Amino acid sequence: MKPSKTHTASPSVVPASTQHLPVVLSFKHFGEGGVFCLSRCDQDEVRMVMSCFRRMTTMSWTDLIATGGKHPQAKHGLHCTKYEDAALTGVSRPVQIDPALPMLGVRASEAFRVFGVRSGQIFFVLWFDRTHAICPV
Repeated sequence: MKPSKTHTASPSVVPASTQHLPVVLSFKHFGEGGVFCLSRCDQDEVRMVMSCFRRMTTMSWTDLIATGGKHPQAKHGLHCTKYEDAALTGVSRPVQIDPALPMLGVRASEAFRVFGVRSGQIFFVLWFDRTHAICPV
């Protein structure tokens, strides 16, 4: 893909051939500081995020996407969910990330979500949302 002025060095759109590859994490586009930074989390929240990351990186994308679901009483699993950019509050997609890439939220706990985008087998971590502030329920 040829870089544009507003989307340079952008990850490519997700090819179907990566569905069965293991999830790889990247912090290349993570914006340090701010409300949605890991440094705002307490020790228990950091443990939850690390547990979430360990689980994610032992799964293929097919497995990760299949972990979601709702029971009558509660959601379960990592519940990888796709979001439209317009549904997100208080954040905006970094300009270097192609708008065609899916914005995803992954459950680290009942209230805690990790948001990012997927390109191929890579999950680019963007924000840590401790209270559903980015996408209120």
